[in-house]
Amino acid sequence: MVIYSEQRLYTTAEAAQKLGISVQRVRALARANDLHAVNGGGRALLITEDSLLSVQPNRGHRGRLFTSDGAMAALWMLSGEHTDGLTAKRRYAIGKVLRECDVDALVRLTRKRAEVRRYWASPSIAQRLKADADIHLSAACGPNADYFGLVSPDRVEAYADVGRLASLEQRYMLSHDDAAMSDSNVVLHVVRDCRRIGAMPIAVCAVDLAQSDDFRERSAGRNCLRELLDKFKGGEL
Repeated sequence: MVIYSEQRLYTTAEAAQKLGISVQRVRALARANDLHAVNGGGRALLITEDSLLSVQPNRGHRGRLFTSDGAMAALWMLSGEHTDGLTAKRRYAIGKVLRECDVDALVRLTRKRAEVRRYWASPSIAQRLKADADIHLSAACGPNADYFGLVSPDRVEAYADVGRLASLEQRYMLSHDDAAMSDSNVVLHVVRDCRRIGAMPIAVCAVDLAQSDDFRERSAGRNCLRELLDKFKGGEL
């Protein structure tokens, strides 16, 4: 089996050695989407270098990871969006973290923003899914695709409310793919109480791209996050 990747891939044993943890713990982190893995054939997992670096201790900002709600609030603020549900104290605390972190730290701190589900769907079903009001397009799949200079015609990456997930799976007969599989073309980030109308804010799209194992997508996402952080630190957002 030939695996194509634009970044180095590590076996679970190699990843365990680098992180100083057990192979079982590496597999658990992959199942929880804290490590991004691809299928290496059979039950073998290969861990991407970027995700391995993101969970290494003492890398970038050493604060605690944001909760799902906290991560989304931080990305909303970084996008210049309204965060009316936050107290002034919470907004200040999140802003302080954003002013102190770099791109690597931001990607790490917000990685708990959603539960990731991967599926395979035919191109025609993927197109229908893209137009469904129950999902909120992200990465380079929505109106921000031109901004990032990326085109993904048969790929869907979006956010969905946990309460609508079962209906979406049934409606589009989505074939649930193991999170480690590399041939999925539908990625749903599942969150609770998703009240967004339309596509996700620019910082959410960018952080999703920054975690891609595709070099062009990853670079586009990281460049966007760097620009947004610079603007935020300069008081422009």
